[in-house]
Amino acid sequence: AEDIEELFKAMIDRGLTSVTVNHLSTILSQALGYGIRRGYLKHNVMDIVTTPKLEIKESVFLNQVELSRMLDACVGNRIGSFVALAIHTGMRKSEVRALRWKDLDFDRGDIYIRRAMRYVVGEQLVMGNTKTQSSKRKIELTSDNMIFAMLSGLKAKRNERLRESGARVQEDDL
Repeated sequence: AEDIEELFKAMIDRGLTSVTVNHLSTILSQALGYGIRRGYLKHNVMDIVTTPKLEIKESVFLNQVELSRMLDACVGNRIGSFVALAIHTGMRKSEVRALRWKDLDFDRGDIYIRRAMRYVVGEQLVMGNTKTQSSKRKIELTSDNMIFAMLSGLKAKRNERLRESGARVQEDDL
């Protein structure tokens, strides 16, 4: 038990959050519980391990001036379009990365969140499911919303660059 508590302390000291350490504690407890049910172990040492107290950090948000400055910096910048999209819709960055043109309904002003793209060590970006099943959703804006104007301009520039290079225009990317 003391070795595990030292491991948890070392993890916290290296900058991991108490949520991550508690998640590991749960996994260890379940694995050892499986060993007990199978007759490999007599007791679960995790029953006497003290885990770090969960620390819920208060979220920090941009104020109106900071938000305005950030959005101004986004103008005319391809990456800025993604930042502006996340700010105005509340989408996670993994959801913004996974968006495809076919996920946008320019006529109705709807954005469909169907997948997420995450960075996986050693594999770069990997397309997969959203964080939770309920994360699959429709974000309803209006078709005249400035986000759709921005995306429409981005799409037009992209299509023009593709045509000039002789590449085929596809609806699978963004």
